[in-house]
Amino acid sequence: CFPNLTFSIEHALGLFEHPYERRAKNLVDRVQHILQNHSGIGVKTLKLKLCGCDSGITAYHLNSWLQLIVKPVIVELAVHLPRCKDLDLFPSCGFHPASRTGCWRSLLSVCLHSVRITEKVLGCFLSSTFALEKLSLLSCNEIAILKIPSLLQQLSFLEVSLCRMVQIIDSDAPMLSTFIYVAPPIKISFGDSSLVKKIKVNSSLYSGMVQFARTRLPSIASNLQALTLSSYGEAFNTPMIPDKFLHLKYLNICLCGRDTFRGYDFFSLVSFLEASPALECFGLCAGEHTKLRRDSILGISSGEMRQVPGFRQDNLKAVCITGFCSAKSLVELTSQILQNTPSLQDLVLDTTHGFHNEFVELGKCHIMCNEALTEANNAVEALRMYVEGKVPSSVRLKVWEPCKRCHAGKSRRT
Repeated sequence: CFPNLTFSIEHALGLFEHPYERRAKNLVDRVQHILQNHSGIGVKTLKLKLCGCDSGITAYHLNSWLQLIVKPVIVELAVHLPRCKDLDLFPSCGFHPASRTGCWRSLLSVCLHSVRITEKVLGCFLSSTFALEKLSLLSCNEIAILKIPSLLQQLSFLEVSLCRMVQIIDSDAPMLSTFIYVAPPIKISFGDSSLVKKIKVNSSLYSGMVQFARTRLPSIASNLQALTLSSYGEAFNTPMIPDKFLHLKYLNICLCGRDTFRGYDFFSLVSFLEASPALECFGLCAGEHTKLRRDSILGISSGEMRQVPGFRQDNLKAVCITGFCSAKSLVELTSQILQNTPSLQDLVLDTTHGFHNEFVELGKCHIMCNEALTEANNAVEALRMYVEGKVPSSVRLKVWEPCKRCHAGKSRRT
């Protein structure tokens, strides 16, 4: 008896010797043969990674496999189907509790990827998974309203990623503590927000997630301790509002894309810091800068740096800014932190957007275009002029700048 069954092209020895279409059909035939000759008794884990089998798999295959293998002792189920137009309206009767009475009662973890399951069938399925602790839905595009019932008393982890039709996520699971969401901002609510402690919201292909996180999350998850958010663009600067993240300790903000935040006021991110009195670690990826900053502090002849009156951080110990550039608003944000954070111990400013890590692995830095190198050198000059003098002796400052060995003579400061 084999309690853990995983089927994928990567794990199917010998299949790579055949053409792609034949390889997919051979895998389906092999899975069919194995499962038909398996009693299903004792199987605790079933993983069907069939994303490359669009030419061979049918609804009959999936449903028959579930019928053969899924027994009351199964604890983990993962199904990754191909994205194929031929599988439109892929039947999901294999997930209907009426056909699998009692078989889902021990299920602890479910991951459905590209499974065209409807809201109704998913709701019926979840109503029979009383022990479920982890639920992941990826590219399940038949769901518009995702409702997680309160009877899922043990559910602690929920992931909803790239389910393009989802407009509302409404969870009443009382023990939910970790939530991951990848897609544009939508309406999200938790029945008992006090237990949600870790949230990751990724909108790296979409815009508006920073605004959403600042204005909506304090009321959605009042006891949040760790927040990671990504955004491809922001139509507005981050507002200063009274809502607080009273328990937030770890904050990571990633502003994604090349030159997509050229008009953004980085200083407005102080709104997150001001709202998070318990914050201990702050990470900011300020984007990739392949063009010179028009708002560079080096080109501004006058004007004092902005400060938020009364701002003070007494718990913040570590700050890392990747993609540090010469934008005045980013220099202002850094200065605000340095001058009002007596607890600060470590400050890392990376002007290379992490490209220096390539040197560690390959012995050679990632290629940077001339304007990107020039902007990185401008950033180094800006921090030497406006930041270094404000660093207390108790703070360890680490500056990553373009490697002189790999980029010597390729750029100039402007």
